[in-house]
Amino acid sequence: MAAECAPTLPGPSGHTVPPDPARPWRYVPKTSLSSPPWPEAVLPDPAEETRHHAEVVGKVNEMIAKGRYGRLFAVVHFASHQWKVTSEDLILIDNELDIACGERVRLEKVLLVGADDFTLLGKPLLGKDLVRVEATVIEKTESWPKINMKFQKRKNYKRKKACPVRHGRGHQRRLSRPAQRLDKERDVVGSSQQNVAQQHALSELALYTGTGTNLRF
Repeated sequence: MAAECAPTLPGPSGHTVPPDPARPWRYVPKTSLSSPPWPEAVLPDPAEETRHHAEVVGKVNEMIAKGRYGRLFAVVHFASHQWKVTSEDLILIDNELDIACGERVRLEKVLLVGADDFTLLGKPLLGKDLVRVEATVIEKTESWPKINMKFQKRKNYKRKKACPVRHGRGHQRRLSRPAQRLDKERDVVGSSQQNVAQQHALSELALYTGTGTNLRF
């Protein structure tokens, strides 16, 4: 009695697949389309990820409660630009702000806050209850005007407009309140040393504005 042996062909992923009489297998050559060159992504275990999340959150909360986060810096969006600021920093802004000297302004669009051992990343912004960055305008003086001129040769066309420019200064404020606890999963993004960043810390800085208004942190 002779036994019938059917050859087994490799599938698209390289595994040996036995032939199916009802649905015969077609041989697919191994190319970059049928089998990508990069390794297959392995998703982390949800239980392990939850445990690691709770461990990192606890460490960050402990550092914030004890004040062992070092000097803070922040990335803020202000006057159509992004600024990396820390204590005693100055930035120059071409916009004119409708605020008087001595007034304090709060920068609500905070994209990132960094410390020595962890980093808080927004998605895209940090919550207003997590971080607080403030600035005080200390000087606003008018400077040389900015000239906008349009000219077309041989067309008898010439337009000239002078725009006044103001200078300003601000004063810096440091961390004044303890941060709240980090409990929500959305607050965890990654960390500089533990490869996981956290979204939590309360920093109070000050801003300085220039060729329009100067802000100091």
